[in-house]
Amino acid sequence: MINKLRKHPSFETILSLLENISINLVDFRKEELSNSVFYQIVITNSDHTAGIVECAQSHKLLQPRLSVLENNREIEMEVTTPGIQRNMRDFYEFNAFLNRAVKIYDSKISAWIEGILTVVEGDEVTLHHAVIEDTKDIIDEYKIPNERIQKAKLAYAWEDM
Repeated sequence: MINKLRKHPSFETILSLLENISINLVDFRKEELSNSVFYQIVITNSDHTAGIVECAQSHKLLQPRLSVLENNREIEMEVTTPGIQRNMRDFYEFNAFLNRAVKIYDSKISAWIEGILTVVEGDEVTLHHAVIEDTKDIIDEYKIPNERIQKAKLAYAWEDM
């Protein structure tokens, strides 16, 4: 899985501003347009209950700062929440979903593993109560290094709603 979100020049600015209002940055994208710059920012909070109020609050906080960073160019911005079955794009995103159920495709065993994401350390994640697809075995602790993570997404079950 790619691991370059933290290297983006705007990353630290966006992250620190959002942390001040107890919002977790999940992901962001920046696109240069002809007369403006477009930012798509995905947020959550520690309870994973972020909604329209948190999106509006984040937008109001980030818009003027990003405008200054972009030399007062016009900023177009979309702030959203991750949704219930988010496909992860960057290794950094695991940090935003600690203690949530995730599914990870492990290229070493060519199968999906579903479990509770409990640790993100270095370039490795740890799932607790992990189940390998099509088996009934529960693995108490399953560690997966980033180089084996082919795909990842939030796990979702109607029973949890």
